[in-house]
Amino acid sequence: MGMRRTALLLTSMALAVLLASGAALALPSETPDDTPMLNGPVRTIAQVGPNTWVGGNFTQVKNRDGTVVADVSNVAVFDTATGRYVDIAPRLGAGSSTTNVRDIDVYGGSVVIGGDFPGPTSTQKNLVAADGTSGEAVRWFDNSPQKMQSVLAAPGSGRVYGGGVSLQAFDFSTGKKLWTRAKTAVDPDIRTHVTAPGYRDLELDGSTIWGACACDSVDGNPAKALVKLDAEGAHDASWVLDARTGSAAFGISVAHYSGSLYLGAGGDDFLAAYSKANGRRDWRRDTSGSAQAVEIMDGQLVVGGHFWEVADQPADRCGGRSSNNAVTLDPYGECQTRKGLAAYSFSGTLDPAWDPVLSGKYNLAWALEPDATTGRLHVGGEFTKVNGVVQNYYARLS
Repeated sequence: MGMRRTALLLTSMALAVLLASGAALALPSETPDDTPMLNGPVRTIAQVGPNTWVGGNFTQVKNRDGTVVADVSNVAVFDTATGRYVDIAPRLGAGSSTTNVRDIDVYGGSVVIGGDFPGPTSTQKNLVAADGTSGEAVRWFDNSPQKMQSVLAAPGSGRVYGGGVSLQAFDFSTGKKLWTRAKTAVDPDIRTHVTAPGYRDLELDGSTIWGACACDSVDGNPAKALVKLDAEGAHDASWVLDARTGSAAFGISVAHYSGSLYLGAGGDDFLAAYSKANGRRDWRRDTSGSAQAVEIMDGQLVVGGHFWEVADQPADRCGGRSSNNAVTLDPYGECQTRKGLAAYSFSGTLDPAWDPVLSGKYNLAWALEPDATTGRLHVGGEFTKVNGVVQNYYARLS
C-alpha cells in the first residue's frame, strides 16, 4: 500500500503547516454516502485516475435496498466522483469461495492486485496488473505458489514487491520474478490464536521498505511486528522495535510521516508511534481489538479495526471484546468508545468528536483509503451498517 500514500503525505505536510497557523481541519461525515455496496468482506481499496478499486472476497455489487447491480469476482470498481459502479473489473477467482484479493497498490496508471487467485498459467497467479481506467490486464507476474498478503508498487525502480511469508521482487515490464528474500517465521507458542507468518503491509520510504509483519524472526534473526528492509530485500537485523512492544504483538498496518512510523497491531492490540531512526517507541495507545488499518488524513491518523474501545491516555487499559463484554471490555473504565474507527493526532491525542459507528461482523474495518482531493474516506471491512445505516462491507464518507 505504499506509493498511493505519497500524495497523501505531501498533502499532510501542507496540512501540518495549516495546523501550525491555527487553521481548522475536518474529518469526513460519520454518515455514509448512498453508494453501492458489496456482499462480502473488503480487504483493500485504491484510487487511480477516475476510479476507486475495491478488493476482497465477494461476488456481487448491490444497491442499499439489496437489488443486485452486477456479478463480480473479488474486485469491484466505482466512479470516484459519483460513486456509481463501473463495469471494468477483472474476474479473479470466479466460481471459488476460497480465493480472495488482499491488497491493491497503484503503479502509474495501473493497479497491481495481489491475493490468492488463479492466473493464466500454473506459475502466473496471485499477482496481476490491470489498467486503472479500462480494467484490461496489463501483465501477470511469474509468481511462485506464495500467496500475496500485501503489494508494494515501486515505479521509480520499475519494480513491484509482493509480501507473503517472504518478500518477493518482480520486474514490472516483464513480469519476471527477480528474487525471494527475508523469510518471516512465528513462534507458535507465544499467541493463543494460530497466526500465519507474513508481511501484512509494505511501505516504501526512499530506499527503505517498512514491513508490518506477523513475525518473531526474519531469516532467523529476532524481529517483531515491524521490520526494516532495503530495496534488495536485505533485513536490517540491527533495527528492532522497542522491547516494550510485547511478545504477542504482530503488525497489520503501517503508515509513515516525517521521522515516525505508526503501527497498527494485533495480538497485544494497539496503535503506536516509533522512531524511524532506532525503533524507539514514542507513544502507545491500547485498543480493545486489533488496529487493522492506519492511514494519514487531514494531518491526523485514521485507524480502523475490530475494537470497541480505545485509549486516550498512555496508561489506559481497554481490555478486549468477548462473550462477556461487561467484564472484559474496558474493565477499568478508562477508555473511550469507538466502534471500528477512530482518529488520533500524530502525537497520540484521540479526536474527541469524530466517532463513526461500524456494526456487523467481528472484524469491522479492514481497509481505509483517504482521498486528499475531495476529503472523502473510503472504508472497507466486515461491517453491515455505518451509524445505523445499512451499508454492507464498503462505504464512502464525504
